Amino acid sequence: RGMYMRRFLHTARCSSQPALPSLAPRSALVEPSDLAALAALVQSAERLLLLTGAGLSTTSGIPDYRSPNGSYSKGHVPIQHREFVSDQSKRRRYWARSYVGYGYFSRARPNAAHFAVSALQERGLLRGGIITQNV
Repeated sequence: RGMYMRRFLHTARCSSQPALPSLAPRSALVEPSDLAALAALVQSAERLLLLTGAGLSTTSGIPDYRSPNGSYSKGHVPIQHREFVSDQSKRRRYWARSYVGYGYFSRARPNAAHFAVSALQERGLLRGGIITQNV
């Protein structure tokens, strides 16, 4: 997994396409004392599990799904597994949407959070695993 992440991050950094604009909402800066407390907690953990969602990638320009401005609110309803496996027209719709969206999503670049996850993984701190809702 670490090798895959290094290859992904290297490929994304070296791409000649312009990066996507951030879709992350403005938020307050993290206080240094809070960051220090988090770092101490991470370093002292015997098994650390990382649970992330779409917000991890919004700074990279990848839209979240269910926020007020997300894809779902714009009418992009997911194809359910049952529909995908039983209906050829649904599969065509799925692959057509994937093909059309590929150019946009291929411009996304890793952000600071992605690099942080990679660093935690490389240091062996994520022994509990990584669970993500990102697609």
